[in-house]
Amino acid sequence: MLGNTVDDVDGPRPHRVWWSSINDCTSWPTPGSVTAQQVMSDYQDLVQTDLGNVTQLVSGFAPGSDCVIFCTGGIYTATFTGPPLIFQFRVAQGASGTMAPRSVVVDHAREQGGAIRPVCYYLSGDGFAAFDGST
Repeated sequence: MLGNTVDDVDGPRPHRVWWSSINDCTSWPTPGSVTAQQVMSDYQDLVQTDLGNVTQLVSGFAPGSDCVIFCTGGIYTATFTGPPLIFQFRVAQGASGTMAPRSVVVDHAREQGGAIRPVCYYLSGDGFAAFDGST
């Protein structure tokens, strides 16, 4: 999945996330085409809220979300659902975004019970923050 894209048809799309064919990161068929539908490739413009431009994507670390999409003003999570939507997107309520995409680091935190879980640490507008995939 890519974010903040530019293409020959639509030009710059800072609110867009676009994903390749399932299990083939080299295949990017024309969105909406029969081929794209068959291989589950598509895009989504995240303009339902005013979270701003996509600044960073992180995948494969959080239970309950397949991708975390950092924007300048907040965070979306994306969960793979399969056809027809492919991904379901939701706003992570109360999570601040980042204007510094290179500040996002995936590491681990220890819970009170001793379990270790993955967490994204990043620079937000209010200082350093952490996001665990849901809060």
